[in-house]
Amino acid sequence: MLFVLTFLPLFPLFYFALRKNEGPYPIAFRLIQFHCWILTIFSFNYFNVVRKGSLPKPPYIICANHASYLDIIYTYCLFNDYFVFMGKAELGQVPLFKIFFKDMNVKVDRKNRVAAVRAMEDCKERLLAGESVVIFPEGSIPDAAPKMKKFKMGAFKLAIETGLPIIPVTYKSNYKRLSEGAWFKFCYPGRVDVVIHEPIDTSNKSEEDLVNLSNEVFEIISEPIKHLQ
Repeated sequence: MLFVLTFLPLFPLFYFALRKNEGPYPIAFRLIQFHCWILTIFSFNYFNVVRKGSLPKPPYIICANHASYLDIIYTYCLFNDYFVFMGKAELGQVPLFKIFFKDMNVKVDRKNRVAAVRAMEDCKERLLAGESVVIFPEGSIPDAAPKMKKFKMGAFKLAIETGLPIIPVTYKSNYKRLSEGAWFKFCYPGRVDVVIHEPIDTSNKSEEDLVNLSNEVFEIISEPIKHLQ
């Protein structure tokens, strides 16, 4: 209800800001940030952010654990530099929300190998064009969140191929708010605990480092929530 009531007045602005067929979309990005802050404030949430290092100059790849439907909203609040999301194709079918996945963000159909490869190429083009990309390496929200699922390799393959840094992010408390299957459960307001870790340099890594890089990022992201798992 909050999303719809606050989004509808902004819809004409989003429509005109997203009219062109290819990005970047800086005006739409700022509008999304504004809307996400409205949602956060009126949900009575506030951030407790631990930053373990300064952000590099964009572009970069943001990798976060996926514990809630609100992860996307909070990411827009926490990162000021322009970025695009890589999200599942189903998001392009959600009423109202699908406007953002028409051209601005990257849809991936993981059930279709050809479409998945095409989406990764799209992400690579965006990165090389100077746009940062946000990827949830788990692919979807785990049923047992905050326990994390095994990472998929796409984000790390992109990092190695482009030589761009990875920013690991841990959402420590999001599993309490709209986690998988939580539409009819309690969704508490309160503090949103986040850890933004030091960037990981990938400029000297090769295809042989792919698995080790994935494991390294998994350990970094999971460390602050191990006691919860």
